Amino acid sequence: MKAWLATVKYLNIGQRKDPLERKGLELMPNIEVLGIGFTPIKNIRPVLQFKHLKQLWMTKTGVTNYDFLKEIPTLEGLDISQNGITDLSFLKDYPNLKTVAAAGNDLTDITPLAKLKNLESLNLDYNNISDISALTKLSKLKAVSLEHNQLHDILL
Repeated sequence: MKAWLATVKYLNIGQRKDPLERKGLELMPNIEVLGIGFTPIKNIRPVLQFKHLKQLWMTKTGVTNYDFLKEIPTLEGLDISQNGITDLSFLKDYPNLKTVAAAGNDLTDITPLAKLKNLESLNLDYNNISDISALTKLSKLKAVSLEHNQLHDILL
């Protein structure tokens, strides 16, 4: 009766209390896109049960330790917006990322992004970025959003 859950690839369970503590998540092993945003996350470890995860949307979850991402080698997209992040250096360990959203944080230095050679889409709106020269090394980058930053010159 619940066999259909095994075919689910997209799940958005954000804006709920303890979204990762929901019963039945183990019945959806093929999740590729997971949205858990807009709610405080106490324990991020349950995300690791999704072995096929390609995109993780965790806007405004309060998560600041991203070491768990090392256990998700399939990850291609990550939304870490509005989490009070000031440093993106942890992203250098995830060269498979194609999409990164880190809007609404307190970022000033985006140098670590230069290591993301597969990056195609980037949203860094509402930060304090004044230097985007690190983006010159990203030959696959197709879409960039930098609204409400401290940019005075976009010539690279």
